[in-house]
Amino acid sequence: MKAKGARKQHLEPSQSAPREAFRHRGGAVLQQAAAVSSVLFSLSSSVFLPPAPASAADDKIVAIEEARAKLEAELKEEKNIQRLETAIENADWETLKQTSRQFDAYLRGDLMGTARKGLVDKKSANSIREATMYSLIKVNKGARASDVTQAVEGVRELRSNLQAFMSLEWEKPQQE
Repeated sequence: MKAKGARKQHLEPSQSAPREAFRHRGGAVLQQAAAVSSVLFSLSSSVFLPPAPASAADDKIVAIEEARAKLEAELKEEKNIQRLETAIENADWETLKQTSRQFDAYLRGDLMGTARKGLVDKKSANSIREATMYSLIKVNKGARASDVTQAVEGVRELRSNLQAFMSLEWEKPQQE
């Protein structure tokens, strides 16, 4: 048994020498790996990542201007309003129901919701958005009841709401 214990004592110092050498070399290797990693990260982030936007304020201005342009185009061309009127003329009540719901989400939810942030009188803008919602509800109720008069009245109100919204005063974009 003593031979085993003596042998163990004899092997331990020889085993600790490689460990010490590894610790010394391992530390240097880890430092080199960290340096290489940071260089690669800085290269990859500058080469492969898209450029960051100028600022959140610029993105907001762009979104407001895009929404305003789409609202002006809708007011001028009335493509979606014409779709509603065509569905009423053809007594296509299912299309009228679906189109009025989609138009509510698109016009009132997306466009008017974004554009109102660029208006001076936000309270009036919200009131007009609410009136637009009720106009589209009237169109939808007319479609469900197959009531041409109610649907036409809703489209007429919708058109006047859109005109009122676009006649509100717009803020001047702030340049930074």
